[in-house]
Amino acid sequence: MTDFKSIPSEFSWRLKNRVTWSLQLKRKLSITNHSVVTKRFSPIQQQRFESLFSKYDTALWNGVCTKQEFIENLYLLDVCNRYLRPGNVDERALDIGCKNWSYLPALYSFRPTAWDGVELDAYRRYWTSHTRRAHGEHMARQFKGCR
Repeated sequence: MTDFKSIPSEFSWRLKNRVTWSLQLKRKLSITNHSVVTKRFSPIQQQRFESLFSKYDTALWNGVCTKQEFIENLYLLDVCNRYLRPGNVDERALDIGCKNWSYLPALYSFRPTAWDGVELDAYRRYWTSHTRRAHGEHMARQFKGCR
């Protein structure tokens, strides 16, 4: 029996996986100085920020992250730092379900190795007509060995 409610989403899924072209993302509106974000931090947040930034290489964050991405990356780096071990940096790492890979800077800072990103819904489009894949590939180009 056909579920008529699922027809539009099934059609949409099939269409976006057929129309896979996308403009290449060459640049985006990223911050040039993290103080734009950190000036609003409380003293405790500022202390944690300084602790993370002194421990990990975050030099590439300025120039690749928007304000929102910067905050999300800081959050992910904090979580990784608290609960995970970095692992062997000589091995490739895999991120399944990477969406648009806006958080790759945190992953790379935590474990500076070649990362592979996989996204099932890679051809979802944004209003700019770029796809998640285009955004992910742009971010991957900023970090050595990532794809």
